[in-house]
Amino acid sequence: MTVGGSVDVKPSASCQASNPVWSIVSGALPAGVALGVVDGTNIGVIAGTPTEAGPYAVTVSVTCGYGQRYSSQITYSGTVAAAASTVAASAPASVTSSEVLGRGTVTPNGSAVSSVECRVVSSVGGLPSATVVPATPSTLGADAGPTAVTCALSELTPNQRYVYDLVATNGIGTTTSASVPFVTGAAPPIVSAGAATAVPQRAATGNGTVTATNESVSEIRCAVWPAAQSPSAAVTAAATPASAPDTSANLAVTCDFAGLASSTAYAYTVSARDEDDWATTAPVSFATTAWPAPPAPSPTPTPDPAPTPAVTPTTTASAFSPVDLGGGLSTAPGAGARRLPWVDPSRTRRDAPVVVAPVGSAVRVRAEDLAPRRAWTVSVDAGAGWHRLAVVTSTRAGRLVLPAVVGSHAVRASFRLTTPDRATRWIVLRVRG
Repeated sequence: MTVGGSVDVKPSASCQASNPVWSIVSGALPAGVALGVVDGTNIGVIAGTPTEAGPYAVTVSVTCGYGQRYSSQITYSGTVAAAASTVAASAPASVTSSEVLGRGTVTPNGSAVSSVECRVVSSVGGLPSATVVPATPSTLGADAGPTAVTCALSELTPNQRYVYDLVATNGIGTTTSASVPFVTGAAPPIVSAGAATAVPQRAATGNGTVTATNESVSEIRCAVWPAAQSPSAAVTAAATPASAPDTSANLAVTCDFAGLASSTAYAYTVSARDEDDWATTAPVSFATTAWPAPPAPSPTPTPDPAPTPAVTPTTTASAFSPVDLGGGLSTAPGAGARRLPWVDPSRTRRDAPVVVAPVGSAVRVRAEDLAPRRAWTVSVDAGAGWHRLAVVTSTRAGRLVLPAVVGSHAVRASFRLTTPDRATRWIVLRVRG
């Protein structure tokens, strides 16, 4: 007997009586072989396919006659010899434009397998010789049964016909499977990425092109991440357009990146896929800009002459350290500074909070809690009507500093801050001797 070979032996022991009983008196048949009866007869048969190599001994008995009084025995012994491996290749899986996963089954047949490998070659002469790739697993023990193996075949040509087979070698010899044909997929789309544009503090636009290669492009997208981090931290953004027909050539695509941090370096890629593969560009770098510094206070124009004493604007006020009043004012130390709320625009300015400062003191008004980065028209009224002082832009923190003033007379002055949409804030300043 040989592992993997067919066994069909009819014992010579027999009897003429009906319903004989066949049995194994001692020993055992090789694995994969069994004792039975030929269908429709009283003839015994030992049949099967040995699966393991090694010695065996068995005694078979047949009992027959009235009351099963008569019996006959016969003994078989020998060694099941190992055989060359049995190898079969199947259709590959995960076929792309440049890679496939070869698959198959190897049975050692009682002799350890020292190597299992795949051989792949172009069926139209694209390669001068077969490429050999080790299988996984690449060796098998002698007692192993049928075992699934795989081969990762790569660096293939897109849209090319190939054949591959599976080769296994054990102590008896080398066995090669029947060849299995396959065709690689079309080449992936061709993508490129250009410089990012429209890059303010917290946003940017990625730019690229996509060219289809005989297949429609089902998805186009971008990925962006801080340059100081790994690409695994990337956030994806859909491209416009998000797909492309199979006739597309150098199709311009854009991706909008939002929610970025200012003054930060970033990298981004453009990716596109067809039915088989993704294609991704090399990273392209860009950096968001910084927020601009708050603008310097505008020069303070001299108000129109007033018939009554007024607060005179000046840009050369005496030196002092402003004191933050939090509610909208800053004054020189010792000028009665206190926290004041904003006046409700619906109330009259007579109800506005008042800061008292001595005559001749320098007073600086700092408005807070304003809408950030908006232009405010600053006007003052010291009893002779409103006079426009300047247009000042609030900072990101919602603050702005008004022109400094020096009180030369005892006077009550009102500051009014107004935006183009008529939002108004009031501050009243009383200067007295």
